Amino acid sequence: MTLEWLAALNGSHPGMIVLAYISTAHEPPTAELLRACTAAGYKVHVPVCEPDFQLSWVRWDPQSELVRSTLAPVMEPCGPRASYEELAGDSSAAPSGAPASAGAGAQVLAIIVPALAVDATGARLGQGGGYYDRLLARSPGVPLAAVIYDNEFLPAGDLPHNSLDMPVNYALTPSAWIPLGRAAIL
Repeated sequence: MTLEWLAALNGSHPGMIVLAYISTAHEPPTAELLRACTAAGYKVHVPVCEPDFQLSWVRWDPQSELVRSTLAPVMEPCGPRASYEELAGDSSAAPSGAPASAGAGAQVLAIIVPALAVDATGARLGQGGGYYDRLLARSPGVPLAAVIYDNEFLPAGDLPHNSLDMPVNYALTPSAWIPLGRAAIL
């Protein structure tokens, strides 16, 4: 389903960056999603938890070495880290000491995030750390999808949310990709 969704996005082509994540035991598995995106030619990056509930990103491939995060109950890849801004091509936001051209010419096609549930408006229930809401607030215009099981897709208005909760545009389930909120009416 994920490759169909990526292909449907405007401007989608292999070589673009897809930000995804490594699932935990209770989440829908993402290992096949990551392998399929890489095999299709997308540049897959997965997160590393940083202090102050921020994420950096490391290029992933099937041979990537993984270690347990020191900040969250997840596995993370080893390797050079990049900020979202670097991957999106905004070199003005590169961290101190990073090369100014670190993200030049890069383009993030889509961001795929975990969720405990998603409703038809795009409201997403995360695990409460706010890592992804902080990222999504900095990525306007980038298609956002949450990976959930079919039974975790809920009717509009079923999830509580506030101004800090960033909505997603799509739900990716084992059986379908579902446009949400504004994406559903476009």
